[in-house]
Amino acid sequence: KLLTQNMLCCLKCNAFPLDIQATKIEEEKQFYSKQFIQRMLTRIDYEALVYTTKQLNLPPLPEKMPAEEDMVDNFYYNMHKLLLEIRIEEGTLECQSCKRTYPIHNKICNFVLRDDEIMEKEMYDRKNTLAARQEMREKRAEEQDTPNLEEAEKMMDTILSQ
Repeated sequence: KLLTQNMLCCLKCNAFPLDIQATKIEEEKQFYSKQFIQRMLTRIDYEALVYTTKQLNLPPLPEKMPAEEDMVDNFYYNMHKLLLEIRIEEGTLECQSCKRTYPIHNKICNFVLRDDEIMEKEMYDRKNTLAARQEMREKRAEEQDTPNLEEAEKMMDTILSQ
């Protein structure tokens, strides 16, 4: 479903969105719930959805999501059809950043990484974790160098009293 595809990122490098190429698309009817679509519209990346519809040569969406007061029942129903009823039977997802492809067969995308990719992912995650820790240490050091408000007021009182 395009709803799911809209929330996926590359397992190897965390890039988003993934390019989609479909060799077989099918439409599968689903129960319509306007309330569900309204909630999902706050969670999806609308720009990525517009990009995906262009890749799949689906009916175009407005470039910007309409304001809530401009959304009519027809818009919600069309979003329902797009997000929940269109299914990629066969095709691929491809990361724009690292060019890793994920095949889709029988509506199931294979996100299993090879052993070498798992090692790369672990090193990437470790590097990002170390960078995040260093950033936290630097932030703490800055906070310790900056006097708190009470100390600043005492310093000002001392300076003004001289």
